Amino acid sequence: MNFWDIETLINFFSAIFINEKLEEKIFIIFKGHDQRKELLSFIKTKVPLIGFNSHKFDHQVIEYMLQNERKHDFLSTEEVISDIYNFVQKLISNQNKENSLPPYFIGKFTNPSVDIMKTLHLDGKAKMSSLKWCEFSMDWENLQDMPIHHSTYINESQIKEILDYNRNDVLATKELFDRHRGHVGLRKELTKTFGIDLLSASEPRI
Repeated sequence: MNFWDIETLINFFSAIFINEKLEEKIFIIFKGHDQRKELLSFIKTKVPLIGFNSHKFDHQVIEYMLQNERKHDFLSTEEVISDIYNFVQKLISNQNKENSLPPYFIGKFTNPSVDIMKTLHLDGKAKMSSLKWCEFSMDWENLQDMPIHHSTYINESQIKEILDYNRNDVLATKELFDRHRGHVGLRKELTKTFGIDLLSASEPRI
């Protein structure tokens, strides 16, 4: 089981995975540092993933990368990053449209996946909360905003700053999960009993 989060900038991509033993895997795509193949190989092991808003964002991006792996093999690193970034911008734009649906559905995700935001119904109108608000509510030790705007072209000296932010969000997601672990345990049992994926089902759906 890994907690995870990705960051997508116009010329940089990162994904960080942290398991329950706090062992960390970092993958970046940047000029001169293309770890796309290693990332996709890790994803293909089908390790269970736990994220925040991951069903509508992070997992959408990963599935897009998997579906377009062969196409990306013929592109330069910079072109791959640009293609991912353009997909992300379209994804965000479509999410702002009423009744829009994401391109990839939970049942077709490569990995078993829990979206703790959906589990806690923090995507509902009454309890709508961002990860930053959850961090504030948990009295999280390190409240951070994204230090660099996604449309900014970064240089190598700025990578550590982005990874620190990326890592902080993963650790905050883990803390949120740990505080509500019983919710996921119940959903695991119901998933096993009824044979349908209820891992991220909200309380009203349960």
